[in-house]
Amino acid sequence: EATSQSYSRCLELMLTHVARHGPTCHLMVASHNEESVRQATKRMWELGIPLDGTVCFGQLLGMCDHVSLALGM
Repeated sequence: EATSQSYSRCLELMLTHVARHGPTCHLMVASHNEESVRQATKRMWELGIPLDGTVCFGQLLGMCDHVSLALGM
């Protein structure tokens, strides 16, 4: 639980930074945790971060492939 909370705080900090600094800042959200991915995409929408590649997502091959598939659609 503490790890998830720490990850969430870092994710919020970095997404806010990306929103403020636009294309000069890029972020890779690497997680196989569905809730973390949901949180990131929801927060991107709330912050108005465009889907132009400034924020990318990645999972280890074979780890939660259905999350990767959903992100690709």
